[in-house]
Amino acid sequence: MIGRLTMKQIGLSRMAALAMCVCTGILLSLSPVTGQEKALKKLYISSITADGVSATLAKKARERLEFALYEHFGKEYRVLTDEDVKVMFKKAEEIMGTGCSAESCQQQMADAVDADEIIYGELSSEGAALKLSARTLLRDRKTLSVTKKSMVMLSFAERELDHYCGEAARKLVNPAYAVQKPPKAAFEEKISLSAVKVEAVKGLDIGVLKFTADDETIQNMLGYLKNLVQEGDDAFGKKKYDDAIGKYTTVLDKVKTKLTAEKQAKMADFKAGVVKRCDAAYAMKYKGMIETLDAEFTKGGSADEKALLALRGRYGKVDGEVKGVPGEFKDEGMAEIASTLSKRYDNLTAALAALREKKGDALYGEYGFTAALKEYEAAAGFAAGVREGVMKWELAARYANKRKAVRETGRNYLLSRVRALAARAEFFNLQERTSDAKKELKEARRLLDGELVIFATEAVVSTYNPVAAVLGMDALSESEKNDAKVFAAIKELERIERTEDFILKGFGKEKTVGGIVFVYIPGGSFMMGSPKDVVRDNEHPQHKVTLDGFWMSRYEVTQAQYEAVMGKNPSRFKGNDQPMDNVSWNDAAAFCDKLSARSGTTVRLPTEAEWEYACRAGTTTFYYWGDEKADDYCWSLRNSDKMTNYNCAQAVGKKKPNAWGLYDMSGNVSEWCQDWYDKDYYRNSPAMNPRGPGIGQYRVLRGGNAWSYSDFYSAFRDSSEPGVKKESIGFRVVLAP
Repeated sequence: MIGRLTMKQIGLSRMAALAMCVCTGILLSLSPVTGQEKALKKLYISSITADGVSATLAKKARERLEFALYEHFGKEYRVLTDEDVKVMFKKAEEIMGTGCSAESCQQQMADAVDADEIIYGELSSEGAALKLSARTLLRDRKTLSVTKKSMVMLSFAERELDHYCGEAARKLVNPAYAVQKPPKAAFEEKISLSAVKVEAVKGLDIGVLKFTADDETIQNMLGYLKNLVQEGDDAFGKKKYDDAIGKYTTVLDKVKTKLTAEKQAKMADFKAGVVKRCDAAYAMKYKGMIETLDAEFTKGGSADEKALLALRGRYGKVDGEVKGVPGEFKDEGMAEIASTLSKRYDNLTAALAALREKKGDALYGEYGFTAALKEYEAAAGFAAGVREGVMKWELAARYANKRKAVRETGRNYLLSRVRALAARAEFFNLQERTSDAKKELKEARRLLDGELVIFATEAVVSTYNPVAAVLGMDALSESEKNDAKVFAAIKELERIERTEDFILKGFGKEKTVGGIVFVYIPGGSFMMGSPKDVVRDNEHPQHKVTLDGFWMSRYEVTQAQYEAVMGKNPSRFKGNDQPMDNVSWNDAAAFCDKLSARSGTTVRLPTEAEWEYACRAGTTTFYYWGDEKADDYCWSLRNSDKMTNYNCAQAVGKKKPNAWGLYDMSGNVSEWCQDWYDKDYYRNSPAMNPRGPGIGQYRVLRGGNAWSYSDFYSAFRDSSEPGVKKESIGFRVVLAP
């Protein structure tokens, strides 16, 4: 264990695992360490004495208090260790030797180490429980008077010691802090299968196949074909689904290959009924496979990473078979099967991520910062494989938060240790103990040469170098090969934080302008356009585009919002919460101009690149929710009762949003974009913030048209003249940066 070895080297005991929520969200309000720092307050944990408990347990409590100070207050305090005190403060060492824990002794100790604050307390037994009683004394440097700042008295089980000592530290520094109860979950090498959500697969059946025709020849043919269909139905009833599929596909093949186009056209309804039977038979076949695998969950028990991966692989095998079913036989039944498999895959993937997260939490509590980061990165790697957009990005934000917390605590800890060692070096040098002084600074350099170097900051360098100069030792320099790791780590830490701001700085943020809710879309890069195997020429070639962050309206502009600004509603299909339709590009641009003037904020149509980037929301699947059609994400021709000219318009926000909280990016109305349209623009589009051609005849349209084209990829691309109005066209807006 890398983290444990490091702690042995620097003289710290191993600590028990922290609970899962320890580092979620911590330190996010702290600004990065810089070379120009304000003066730090000096804080010392004087003693945690043992009363009726082992000295080892009291020592563990003190160490956990110290850890929490690095974790939560490393930017505000210089935390003194016992070693610092013994080396630098002779009077304090004498007081420590007396074992006095009375308040008067603590006041003397505060004077002896020139502390701004001092913590002391007692760990005792209270029946089967432990009791921690601790206080913080506040010392005024000018008057040298000492007052009580905060105190805690907490009772808990021994297994909860880590958690409550951490909470006590926060209360002792910040009296207003409310102590939190520990989370229920604890670290395990396995995870309970009962925690993985398993929903029942819907049942399916076949209906009566009806068909009538005036053509006697067709009726005779149908009589023969219906006998074959009946054989398939009999097999279906006996749950012999492969046999049923064979009979049904034989019927369809005969119609397709043995009859003229005229006869096939007359049998269109009959064929559609047989296709539905194929869909039902395939769905029931795979329903049985899924339910067999589901038994792994419902029987309970637990599974380690290897077992979870194996189980996910078995679902994946079924998923592969489902994807191999010809598209012509996929309808509502197979869509349900595909959705079910996708949910199983995502829930198992999230469980794998949670298992790595627990390991990271445990290592983090043992000062194993580097090892904890690796586990959180592994958890994030699993989370990246989640298919459903909202879950994927919520997990991404969760693990980005945890990595940020570990890095903050790690660099607080490293900086604190380097400061302490540099201070000791100066103290020894003042006493003409040059050899001892250099030894202390070499220990600081050893930390920077070890795995903790990834937490190096400019503040570490500015702490180390002045003392090195006084002692005649080599300063850390970017030009020196031996120092390359330190400065590379500083730059890498800055790069990582910029990258993860993509996930964190805007996730879930929203604001309202002119009655329209806007969602923040964090800047980043994506592959714009469709892959080669998607045949729409105007979506090629795929090309990398990078965008700055921006704000986009959560919903398409509604008729109520449009009328409030423009004083009229030209929509054909009226409804306050329905998206605007029957508006031209010119109308949409005029709306933006008028709302901008009214709100004092520049509102405009999105660029095409902004629109597609926001639609995809970090996904690379065929649709922004996955690879299969899904009625719960968009209105389409098959689930909407308002269908005119491919317009499936419904009230906004009734389907699931994408990962960034945007609704109806697919289905409902098509949406105007700011850009002029050029079929070949993708071939020479700039890589950074593309704005479209400088001039043109048509404006770009995106979205809408859900499932009306077989080559639809993430968001349909079209165009129209800016003065054209159609019942299928509306728009959404963005706020200009």
